[in-house]
Amino acid sequence: MPERVDWEYMRTFALDLINFSSNIRDDNSITKQRIIILLLDQATELLMKSFLIRESKMGAKEEKRFHWCLKRISGLQEEDRSKIMHFHKLRNEIQHKALNLEDINKPQEIIKFYSSFERLCKAMFPEEVLPKFFT
Repeated sequence: MPERVDWEYMRTFALDLINFSSNIRDDNSITKQRIIILLLDQATELLMKSFLIRESKMGAKEEKRFHWCLKRISGLQEEDRSKIMHFHKLRNEIQHKALNLEDINKPQEIIKFYSSFERLCKAMFPEEVLPKFFT
């Protein structure tokens, strides 16, 4: 069996993050909803980078910003890119400022993001079956 490479580890960990997020999805506590946003955004970044490494569009040791990666994924509508970037900015507010964002309906933001996220994943890994986040 060939040796696994960085992009495969990244993809596997991203799928684990989605599974974990799904397991705590029904807990509506503010902290858990914030954690789900952090984890789903991290999974998005890992999946994009793993795809770009697999396609030789970036090196495994390169550090690229989220927006740079998103722009290089073809087959994605601009509306989906916009929703994914909006979610990423929401994650930035939570992660870098530890904001509670009480005026934002976090479960609704997750739902709006996830359909665009699924289309992003299909554009990158059409053969991959995503973990079921919403049952």
